[in-house]
Amino acid sequence: MQLFDITPSNKDQYDKDFLNNNDGICIVKVHSPGCGHCTAMASAWKELENNSSQLGGGISKLGSIDISTLSEFNPKFQSGGVPQILALDNQGNVIQEHQGERTLNGLQEFIKGLTNQNGGKRKRKTKKYKRKKYKSLKKKGKKSKKKKRTRKR
Repeated sequence: MQLFDITPSNKDQYDKDFLNNNDGICIVKVHSPGCGHCTAMASAWKELENNSSQLGGGISKLGSIDISTLSEFNPKFQSGGVPQILALDNQGNVIQEHQGERTLNGLQEFIKGLTNQNGGKRKRKTKKYKRKKYKSLKKKGKKSKKKKRTRKR
């Protein structure tokens, strides 16, 4: 996984299509140094970068970019405000924007959801499970939660 931090002082070290050429998912934090919310989230982001090896497969790049240098990297998205955390596909298109908490836990959950590490879809209850549940309710003398349909005339 490649970590990056693009600022006005080091922007020349990166290719202009850096955000648009990815081997997998690219997680980008768009920030401003003078933003109070950005500085409050900085410690959680730094901890996420330090634990980047535990994020799992599918993530190719993780880092931040100063909003003042964003336009020089030919982004295929517009930043509506800061801090903004985006997941980009291999062509630089936005897959998803993080709307949750700006904490380490919130960021990790966002990434787990992208890389499908959360177990995928919830399992459906099988007919066997439903029958067993119905029998146990019947033994206890409780009625089933199903409502009877009545016809309106």
